[in-house]
Amino acid sequence: MPRVKLPSSGPCLLIVVLLFSSVGFAQTATILRGTNVRKIPNTTSAILETLHQGDLVTLRSTRKRAGYYHITASDGTVGWVLAKNVSTSATSTGPGMRAGNKIAIPCPAAIAGAGATITDCPDTGCGPSLDPNLNKQKNIATDNDPPVDKGFSFLAALPDPVPDFGIGDTRDKLITLGEGQMIRVVALALKARVGGKESCNCGLAKPADTDNHIVLVDPSVTNPTLAKDETTSQTAEFTPRVRLTHSKLVGMDLQALIAATPNQALLVRVTGVQMFDSEHSLGPFHLKRKNNWEIHPVFGLEYCPTDKKCTQESDANWVDMEK
Repeated sequence: MPRVKLPSSGPCLLIVVLLFSSVGFAQTATILRGTNVRKIPNTTSAILETLHQGDLVTLRSTRKRAGYYHITASDGTVGWVLAKNVSTSATSTGPGMRAGNKIAIPCPAAIAGAGATITDCPDTGCGPSLDPNLNKQKNIATDNDPPVDKGFSFLAALPDPVPDFGIGDTRDKLITLGEGQMIRVVALALKARVGGKESCNCGLAKPADTDNHIVLVDPSVTNPTLAKDETTSQTAEFTPRVRLTHSKLVGMDLQALIAATPNQALLVRVTGVQMFDSEHSLGPFHLKRKNNWEIHPVFGLEYCPTDKKCTQESDANWVDMEK
């Protein structure tokens, strides 16, 4: 029987190895400031989309080309961004803390369509690099548990980072600290910010499909301002999935109420789910606030008219934002 002559190893084998190595490469990076995704790596190339501070992308290579990185955005867009606007730092933040693992979840075909909405997005979200357990917690859509009243300092006193918890872990350690319980907190709302693209919302960008970040400060603070008090603030968030059944929980409307107060600070009573934002706790991008425990999502918000007196224990004078 004649023997079959196999090709010798050499350049061909090297090419195959290199191909397989490049296909397997993936590194998550964080956008440091607003930046354009361009079709080719130069400043005159067509802009495919704009990314915002804190957005996560996947590097297709760690090699720069003309000062640009080749990336895949969370919505699947492939293009080039200025390397100076990208942080490639590892997500471990110190001894005893670890980043855990993220996974890729392909976006449903409907997400790419012009008419895509949050109802087309799975509760895990989608994108090249995400924590599905965190996204599921963010994307709770209904919760009928009665709230437990908490003082403003309650969230600030919780541990951050949580010992021996990593990105991608199950949320068991966080549940023992209260994650998932419905709480109600009185605070001063200083700002309701417009949201941007996130993996939990499948990279959708329309206002109806994004979160609103609400800056809350201690109600005992006199003459609060963002410049002075945001570093000691806590966060609450309106989410698009809750808005499907609570249509008046809209950041723009809350911001109008805040702006109408004499000192740009609105006394509110916020009801929602206690949640730990492990992405911002363990990741390279940190928000300006006391810690990363949040009220997220918000299921109800009441505000106190400036000419009235309102307390946490009594329903008197509070105005429900949804009525």
